[in-house]
Amino acid sequence: MNNKFILPTIIAVVCCCASMMVLSVPLDGTPCDVNPPCNKTECPGAFEEYSCDYGCYEPTCAVRTRNIQCFVSGKGCICKQGYIRAYDNGPCIPVGDCPC
Repeated sequence: MNNKFILPTIIAVVCCCASMMVLSVPLDGTPCDVNPPCNKTECPGAFEEYSCDYGCYEPTCAVRTRNIQCFVSGKGCICKQGYIRAYDNGPCIPVGDCPC
């Protein structure tokens, strides 16, 4: 018995940023957008502002810093200067109002 298989070949161009993270994999030949536009929006909280590049986590009262390496930057609403999240995804409060 002579079985023949034909496997399709997919050729992809992978775009990488400076940190070598994949930004997109265009199969249609379009160029990679290494600086996608930042569409700032209004934030729901009184002490929040929109950021196009805030790292991979936002500090909270319980966890001020995390010893992790960020590979992807986040976009979204973050606490304004002088404010911190009360808890994960919680409201922004003045840093001095965090419980001990």
